[in-house]
Amino acid sequence: PSIGGGPPSASFDALSLLTRAAAPARAAARHTVKKGETLSLIARHYRVPMRRIMAANGLKDANKIRSGMTLIIPAD
Repeated sequence: PSIGGGPPSASFDALSLLTRAAAPARAAARHTVKKGETLSLIARHYRVPMRRIMAANGLKDANKIRSGMTLIIPAD
């Protein structure tokens, strides 16, 4: 049943919006760069834009990551 006499889908949409808004944010992760990894590969793996990883780590050049570095991977 809908709330306020609207169509059933309207109440479902409002409920799904509330559910998404109440969902806890994901915590930031840490990633240790392995030999051969690129920032592009790491970004795809975590589904986070490269520019966000660069900003979180103070990187100005995506090519400056090195094996053994620990990167902060920002949450959504």
